[in-house]
Amino acid sequence: MSVLVLFAHPSAHESRANVRFRDAAAAAEDVEVRDLYALYPDLLIDVKAEQAAAETHDAVVFQHPLYWYSAPSLVKKWLDEVLEMGWAYNVLSADPTALTGKTMASAVTTGAPRSEYEPGGWNGRSVSDFLLPFAGTAQFCGMSYAQPWVFYDTFSADDEKLAAAADEYVAWLRSLQD
Repeated sequence: MSVLVLFAHPSAHESRANVRFRDAAAAAEDVEVRDLYALYPDLLIDVKAEQAAAETHDAVVFQHPLYWYSAPSLVKKWLDEVLEMGWAYNVLSADPTALTGKTMASAVTTGAPRSEYEPGGWNGRSVSDFLLPFAGTAQFCGMSYAQPWVFYDTFSADDEKLAAAADEYVAWLRSLQD
């Protein structure tokens, strides 16, 4: 089984955590990483290339920072353009599509600590709550949605904590391959 990681960070050059996790994923066996902002600096997505990449993997992971309780804009654009009717989903038939039976997952980072994403925390909801549109998209496309991988408190993480988290991320990616 193989995993496609769609990395989306509009300011990757300023990211210690996401870049480290991206690089760890890229070094892992049976994982392909596509850096969407590097591939599409003009924001013009090659739909056929993205569909071909998704077709050749068993799991599709969206890796990004949590931006305003969602994903960076290029992720939304990817979903809007790549997930075409007939290829990603059918509404007029029960025929399987290119994504039927595959897994979708989210790997996100937050600047705030976990306590801010718990009841009584500043954000008032869990990260999983903010990722519900991804779970709904997966279901609509006939995919399963795996439990997200979340790294909290990026702003205070030192190199040792980031290294350990990178190892955890790769282990989580491997778990999607089971």
